[in-house]
Amino acid sequence: MYEGGNGRMKARGNLVSVALVAFFAGCNLLMGLPGDLLAGTVDLPRTGQTICYDGSGAQVSCQGTGQDGYFKAGISWPNPRFTDNGDGTVTDNLTGLVWLKNANCFGAKAWSDAFGSAGNLADGQCGLTDGSAQGDWRVPNINELESLVHAGYMEETCGNSPCGGIGSWLLSNGFSDVQVWGYYWSSTTNGAMPSSYAWAVDMEYGKVDNGSKSSNNYYVLPVRGTTKPPGLVWRTGQTISYAAGDDGDLQEGVGWPSPRFEDNGDGTVTDHLTGLIWLKNGDCAGETRDWTTALSDVASLNADGTINGKDCGDTSKEGTHQSDWRLPNRRELRSLIDVSRYSPPIEQGHPFTNVRSGAYWTATNLSGSSQLAWFNDMWDGFAMYENKLTVFGYVWPVRGGTFELHVSKAGTGSGNVESDPAGISCGTDCHEGYAPGTSVTLTATADANSLFEGWSGDCTGTALTTQVTMDSAKTCTATFAGQPPGTYTLTVNLAGLGSGTVTSVPGGISCGLDCMEWFPKATKVVLTASPEAGSIFAGWSGDCIGKKPVKKVKMKSDKSCTANFALGPDLVVSVVSVSPASVQAGEKVTVTYQVINQGDYTTGKASRVSLVMYWDSILGLGDVFLGNQRIPKLGPGASVTRTKSVRIGSGVAPGNYLLEVISDPLNAISETDESNNSDTAPLSVQ
Repeated sequence: MYEGGNGRMKARGNLVSVALVAFFAGCNLLMGLPGDLLAGTVDLPRTGQTICYDGSGAQVSCQGTGQDGYFKAGISWPNPRFTDNGDGTVTDNLTGLVWLKNANCFGAKAWSDAFGSAGNLADGQCGLTDGSAQGDWRVPNINELESLVHAGYMEETCGNSPCGGIGSWLLSNGFSDVQVWGYYWSSTTNGAMPSSYAWAVDMEYGKVDNGSKSSNNYYVLPVRGTTKPPGLVWRTGQTISYAAGDDGDLQEGVGWPSPRFEDNGDGTVTDHLTGLIWLKNGDCAGETRDWTTALSDVASLNADGTINGKDCGDTSKEGTHQSDWRLPNRRELRSLIDVSRYSPPIEQGHPFTNVRSGAYWTATNLSGSSQLAWFNDMWDGFAMYENKLTVFGYVWPVRGGTFELHVSKAGTGSGNVESDPAGISCGTDCHEGYAPGTSVTLTATADANSLFEGWSGDCTGTALTTQVTMDSAKTCTATFAGQPPGTYTLTVNLAGLGSGTVTSVPGGISCGLDCMEWFPKATKVVLTASPEAGSIFAGWSGDCIGKKPVKKVKMKSDKSCTANFALGPDLVVSVVSVSPASVQAGEKVTVTYQVINQGDYTTGKASRVSLVMYWDSILGLGDVFLGNQRIPKLGPGASVTRTKSVRIGSGVAPGNYLLEVISDPLNAISETDESNNSDTAPLSVQ
């Protein structure tokens, strides 16, 4: 057992493996000799894990757990992941690397003998008919070999059962004779013990550890070609060669940018190779933690900027802490490793502080195990799984990177989904990586003779447009229905400067949102148009004719009905004069006013004008009603001027009043602006 790396043995018979793969993200390529790739940036792919466990070991929903299966950070894998080329080779569609299909052509060998086996491999050997020549093949470096590891292999099916290991998964994806309980050599020497040990990967769980170079118990899986998009693999950091054709000799992969790491001056460090942002303090907790506590520590960091009661120094969000930290998955933590170094195995001159030479937890469970999780050791970089509750490790949070949005389509119909920001046009391109926290709007468009029914997965609702926040990897399904036999299509369109909705009985149409439905032949459909405030229903057109808002349609063929909505009238009142402006109680005054329809639609009917007198510009109790007057309907731009003589009641107390003229006081006419229907003039009662 390991606790913070204490008591770690320097050599073991059991080997340990972690997968490391890189996705292409705009790095510059120099297309020359193998390994001749300029420095650039890469996007890490997912580990492959999608399930989560609670503290008691029960499988649970991943939502909010902080585990790898919840975030699923990184770019998704191509489907299919591998292609059997039919010539004795298998292409990894993630990395572009070409592998020997026969994973046990040479048997077990010592490390130095592996280079001869791979270097002399050519067409006609090991089932090859690919035209390759001696010198084309090589022993993979540790990053290339790790790219084959699947951290969720038990979630895959091999035959009729879950895959029992990584080797079984590879066998089900085009490879043959994989030694499912065996270890495979890499060409990479262990930087801590270079004369004696090299890195190897086991094909059962995915452990990464050093094996004695003199041991002949390890297998060889040759690779050829240069890594290609979308999944560029980067260099391991080894520059010293210990054998012809080894990692230090060939230096395959994308070169590291310079500087690799940058101190941001706010308690964080950016890795310019992966784009990930790490806490500068590699041990904010100040002690080792069990796995469950490690996850809680990150939640605490997001809540108040502390771990174990200690301020972690993050001021990167306008002087305060960020709230989107996570425990790294095993690929993210492994991405820090420089295999040429040890204690810690990180590039010389890095700006991190308090990096311990011990075990650091990842958010990744051992596939199929509820009690075990992966850690990465920061003495020489080995990776192993251990008990979540009884083994203690350090906590090193990370943020940034990429969360993948995957869109799928379902149903009997067809259509397309577009994203904003751009990246998804599904159709043809149904997934895209976005920075954490990005808000993505998806819009579904049904093809002819299809109907959009709604969203499912991480998107919900039946509106054509939905929004999803990328706080983890997301999957959204758009369902399109095809037209059932024996039905006709009823399509509703909305037109005009006004606004409104149309609904149907039987149900199916609720337009604006859902403006098309199929109805069985001869169905009698009742459409009802409802104008919104400030608008007027102006009549039907198309296959529906009439001015009434309710329209019956018999489905004898496909129908298209347009509901026209216009902007309503807008009655504006102005008081021309009140004469005399000062009267005795019981006397008459003559009020002259004008009403103008400045809207775009005729009022449609005559309306009422009321005259009211009140104190101190406050309309309410105690107002004196003076009378009503009718005005005719008014077309757009039309006006009417009226004069009305009203008597001031004998009981009205002396004082200063306002006399108000109000058009359409009961709001019988829907107007675009109901706030300008009145005007006032002063009146003095002696």
